[in-house]
Amino acid sequence: MISQQSRNFRKSLLAGVAAFALFFTASCTVNPATGEKRFDGLMSPQSEAAIGASEHQKIVKEYGGVYADQQLQNYVASIGQKVAKNTERADVRYQFFVLDSAVVNAFALPGGYIYITRGLMAVMNDEAELASVLGHEIAHVTARHQAARYSQGLVTQIGATIAAAALGGAAASQAINTGANLYMSSYSREQESEADMLGIRYLSRAGYDTMAMADFLDAMESYLTAQSKLRGKDTAQFNYFSTHPDTGQRVVAAAREAGRYPPSNLRKRNEYLAMIRGMTYGDSASQGFVRGASFYHPQIGFMFTVPEGYQIDNQPHQVIAARRNGPLVIFDMKKSRSGSDPALFLRDEWLAGKAQRNIDRMQINGLDAATALFDGSLNGRP
Repeated sequence: MISQQSRNFRKSLLAGVAAFALFFTASCTVNPATGEKRFDGLMSPQSEAAIGASEHQKIVKEYGGVYADQQLQNYVASIGQKVAKNTERADVRYQFFVLDSAVVNAFALPGGYIYITRGLMAVMNDEAELASVLGHEIAHVTARHQAARYSQGLVTQIGATIAAAALGGAAASQAINTGANLYMSSYSREQESEADMLGIRYLSRAGYDTMAMADFLDAMESYLTAQSKLRGKDTAQFNYFSTHPDTGQRVVAAAREAGRYPPSNLRKRNEYLAMIRGMTYGDSASQGFVRGASFYHPQIGFMFTVPEGYQIDNQPHQVIAARRNGPLVIFDMKKSRSGSDPALFLRDEWLAGKAQRNIDRMQINGLDAATALFDGSLNGRP
């Protein structure tokens, strides 16, 4: 015998599935770059620019600001515009920024905001390789990969709401929201491969040697292998972004795709090297820098040394020292509202709302300091 609760559940589930199917169909669009129908309509092309603009300053702040070399900024922008004008999306206003970060990275925001770090520029060998990376990031915009990630993540959350309403519990919502976070956290391997292929298309249209993409990926592989040896990490797990296809496979695929286009010798190695000559390498003095087991910050005027076995990661807003399966050391900064008393700062601001104990005042090299104990957790562990 079917209970009334079961009948209500089935009605709710059927209604939700029917609404979801109509919603999915209405939100599919044909992408001009790929010619394929994709589920990405929950972020309209008209809203992309607004989303990119709203996130731009957050990205710049997170990566330590825009690199203070206007000539280099103009150069990168000129190469980016040369590549971007040959894409299928004339509705996008592309903007290019070199970030003042030693982190090796490049990425794009919706609306044509393209970023590359000076750390990544130090790995490149010529202008064509720069154009290939910019083309790859432009391809994420033309293929509307961010819109697909957003749409999939949002639908996953909607599905969780429907399931939670039908089941009457939070378990389904929690499980599916975990999937939504995965969708939003990175591009899929298929999207990364597609961006490589489209990037090579734009590279060819701009007149560059299409082998530059494969050459850059090969240089990236060599760089990461060297870094993994220096840091004592497993090379096999240290590919160019863990979510990307294996770098070696990308090199082979990019070389094969490059052969489909007319040959070109345009690389501009000397011009590129002249542009990056004098560019800061590694951490800058304004952000502090690492030398061996020590961290120095000339502008603030302090340094510290970590114990043997620790690796220092200098980020724009904090410095982290960690070792495998060991304690974590974090140095951060916050402006005090209570004046110069470190003990009051700890009690009333930095640890506000947390259970505290053993607040002790002291001096370090003639400077006032304080320590305190509190209970916390990291990755779910006390």
